[in-house]
Amino acid sequence: MKELAELAYRDTTGENREFWKNEMGHALREIQQVYDDKLETVRGELETLYNVKVSSMQISSFVADYNYLTSRNNINKLELTTWRGNAYLAQSI
Repeated sequence: MKELAELAYRDTTGENREFWKNEMGHALREIQQVYDDKLETVRGELETLYNVKVSSMQISSFVADYNYLTSRNNINKLELTTWRGNAYLAQSI
């Protein structure tokens, strides 16, 4: 009975402190791991989105350049045709 009383009334502050310190450390490590995992997932998604956007812009730029060159070529052809027509009319007069 005396031994049980000693166990019941002994000071466990140090043991409790160590227990909670270990538990909190473990919980913090778990939280950090979940955070790191989520951060890596978001980072991967953003990198993929960035690459898609860059590719899309490159394609759009290529299409715009192609359209510009095609339009410029058509304008040059029309100017040449107009110039030839004017020259022909000038000779006919």
